[in-house]
Amino acid sequence: MLTVCSGRTGCYLLASVQACHVSQPALSTQLKKLGESLGVALFERTNKTLRITPIGEQIVAKARWVLDVAESIASLARHRAGSLTGPFDLGVIPALGPYLPPWLLPPLERAHPERMDVDAEQAI
Repeated sequence: MLTVCSGRTGCYLLASVQACHVSQPALSTQLKKLGESLGVALFERTNKTLRITPIGEQIVAKARWVLDVAESIASLARHRAGSLTGPFDLGVIPALGPYLPPWLLPPLERAHPERMDVDAEQAI
């Protein structure tokens, strides 16, 4: 629906069909089903034009807001996913103690210098 109504200048079904990679009847059917599921007429159709109704405009505005918020959440998660947080305890058996930490810790320290606080303990 957002693709169909790309702005206040009107609704463009042909461009939307191309952008969504679906056929015109499939897109029309889905838009009709959406309106029916919401219990409102989203579009007014004549032989040559497709116009969004006032309630359709309000729904498009809310849908754009929802998509903006969803993108904001996804952006926050992408930003946060790139950093390590919280403690990380690594236990190593004595046979691997001389080999694994020197191999594993330097790349982590280089990738996250602001987050690394290495405290080595030896337990037998």
